[in-house]
Amino acid sequence: MVPLIRAFWQRLLYATLKLRLLTLHVKESPVPTNTPGLIIVQIDGLGYEVLQEAMRRGYAPFLRSLVKGEGYTFGEYFCGVPSITPAVEAELIYGKSDGIPAYSWFHRGLGRFIRGDQAQQVKLLEDTMFAHIKNPLLTGGSCLAGAYSGGATMTNISPDTQTGQSSLERLARYRILFVPLLNPFRFWRILLVLSGSTIAMAIRATTNRSKALFWDEFWTLMIRLFLCDLATTVAIVDLWRKTPVLFINLSLVDKVSHTHGIRHPLVLRAIRLTDLYCKKLFDTATVAARPYKFLILSDHGQSPGIPFENVTGETLAALVSRGLGTDRPKVIQTYGNDLSLVENKAHDSVYALPSSSIAHLYFSRFLPKQASRETIDRHFPALIQTLLTHPGIGWIMVKKNDRATELLTSSSDSAVFANGKVRTVHGKPVDDPQADMLLSSLARLSQCPNNGDLILFGGQHNDAWASFEPYWGTHGSFTGEMVRPFLLTNDPKLRTLLANGATHRDLFKRIREMRRKNNSPVADKKSI
Repeated sequence: MVPLIRAFWQRLLYATLKLRLLTLHVKESPVPTNTPGLIIVQIDGLGYEVLQEAMRRGYAPFLRSLVKGEGYTFGEYFCGVPSITPAVEAELIYGKSDGIPAYSWFHRGLGRFIRGDQAQQVKLLEDTMFAHIKNPLLTGGSCLAGAYSGGATMTNISPDTQTGQSSLERLARYRILFVPLLNPFRFWRILLVLSGSTIAMAIRATTNRSKALFWDEFWTLMIRLFLCDLATTVAIVDLWRKTPVLFINLSLVDKVSHTHGIRHPLVLRAIRLTDLYCKKLFDTATVAARPYKFLILSDHGQSPGIPFENVTGETLAALVSRGLGTDRPKVIQTYGNDLSLVENKAHDSVYALPSSSIAHLYFSRFLPKQASRETIDRHFPALIQTLLTHPGIGWIMVKKNDRATELLTSSSDSAVFANGKVRTVHGKPVDDPQADMLLSSLARLSQCPNNGDLILFGGQHNDAWASFEPYWGTHGSFTGEMVRPFLLTNDPKLRTLLANGATHRDLFKRIREMRRKNNSPVADKKSI
């Protein structure tokens, strides 16, 4: 009896969905359903160890069931440096990330700052850096809350879609967002959750006399409702629309981890909610008209963090200013702006761009070129040593000359990189069991043309890593849990790669191959 009721309910929901799609003129995919599809769920910022602990404690029952009952493999991989969403997603979607050194950086070729969540800047990046790449991963499919569009044309909700359009054009483009809202149950549920949670947060904030607590919880709620809850519902609609490929980024865990730390009880609750979203997508895929391969992964992990200012009480801008000495240029800490190269050079400034536990320093007087250590020491002889003696800074990367780059530490241990390879290592600059792999990844980063004149990596302080942004969970650097995300898959080749300790480049190459392979007409309803 229960299966019959469930089947009837599914048919009723699909009938009402068809009516809503017809009302809003939202069409289904023209790709035949005998061509298998691909679903990629990205849980932003959730590390392998944290998820493993959540599974063990019962906060991720669905993800655990995939491993225990559905034959999925759960493993960790190395996400590369920088451990930042725009770099990792670029590698996944386009197979190219060498020009992305952080979440915020100065693009020397374009002569402008780029930040991963600024629509016009991301659009500019996609139109230049990735323009030559044919058939990226999401071609003809759907992208929900990703860093890039990746060729998505069915549903594309990414930063670059917010530019160059009038309000009416954007409304027409995003009309699929109204499909779930036309469901009266969904509309009233969102309204009740929003109003009830806001009242509860206001009471807690009043009791604790903290406006900051209210706004932090409020924006977390907004992320849940509109970047996770609503996005998951739209994703389910897209599966009914037979999209050939779906990418969805669920960012709730990342937000809560930054604010409260990676093992806070609220993080476990965020994982539990995200686990439910994953289950909804999986259950929909099992009854969808198109057969789907189903992958769940994270782009990076997070390590325990401490805001840089909390280490000694000195801000990053104040530390850099102190190291510059007398007659120093102005230090501007920025998360990216839209100034041109000419405008940036108009004033003698040092731009400090923090991205969690990695920060790039750019000297306007040297733009657009990248200064060498010799040049920096000649202009500011005390700067590098001043930075290295601060306990919140673990490493500094600086160009040695036109052919080589140095990795410096306060202990005088160092490494030299040339042509993207590790040339020499003095002492133990990276104290980690996987030091060779980490140094190799830093060697690749050293070739990035958009690196700052100095690259700062947060140091360890009281079992936490210094974050140049006010985060208690941090990433971006190259050590610990932040570079150890996870992958859940039942694909045989991905399993083999995981077992052999493959990096993100090899894993993502296989995922892109799966999409190309899926373009051939093969029907396998058990593919999920």
